[in-house]
Amino acid sequence: MLPDDKENLFSVLSARGLNRGVRIVAKCAEDQSAEKFMRAGADIVVAPNRIGGLRLASEMLRPTVVSFLDTMVRDPEGYRFEEALVAEGSPYLGKSIRQSPLGTTPGVRVVALAAADKGHRYNPSEETVLSAGQRLVVLGRSAEVESLRQAVNQGARE
Repeated sequence: MLPDDKENLFSVLSARGLNRGVRIVAKCAEDQSAEKFMRAGADIVVAPNRIGGLRLASEMLRPTVVSFLDTMVRDPEGYRFEEALVAEGSPYLGKSIRQSPLGTTPGVRVVALAAADKGHRYNPSEETVLSAGQRLVVLGRSAEVESLRQAVNQGARE
């Protein structure tokens, strides 16, 4: 992260030129610059000033939720929101969440499912069928989530 948008934009262009497949997360100071970063090849643009404004509003409107999330993130033994990819070749392709380790791993909950170009499906039912490339947003302790990832993708190619 460099100090201004021009330097960061140049870095995005350079990185994209060097590697077409690299994931680029860029910082922009000015909200109106975000579109330029995307056209230059950034995959995601983070605007710290905008995030700070959203945080201030959240503190005013939902203080209990903000406090809960802050506490959760700082608790070394606590729960985290993590993601798990359902890889090509997973033994659970075509099976429901209930039939997979996602439905049976204690302490891990699926809170959303993301499929390429289909957005997010929040709180998917246990009857939701798994397919390759889906990314699951789960809530659980890191060790439990890692066990779940390995079980879901046992023998698969990531």
